[in-house]
Amino acid sequence: MPWRYQPVTLSDPDGTISFGMITVHFEGDSDLLSNWSEPFSAPGGESLENMIGEMASMWMSAMCWKAVPMDALAVGMEFERSVDQQTRNDLAEFLERGGSFLRPI
Repeated sequence: MPWRYQPVTLSDPDGTISFGMITVHFEGDSDLLSNWSEPFSAPGGESLENMIGEMASMWMSAMCWKAVPMDALAVGMEFERSVDQQTRNDLAEFLERGGSFLRPI
């Protein structure tokens, strides 16, 4: 089942909005949401380098997808991109070229 990270917002009773990342899953080759994680996802991994890779994936998702309110999530919904494919490619290339800076010493 394909998945990726998705930026979401949560509103507190006092109106304060916070942002976080969740994992969203899709059915087959579809772009339609089938399920998601709660609460927010945190980067992790079996090694520091693996965790940094997860953080890079989260960063790409935060840059490339518009945040949606957590309470608006629904099975079958589609998400809206915040950048075009060329910008997405440029961001991925930036991460690839800067990869040596993102690796632990």
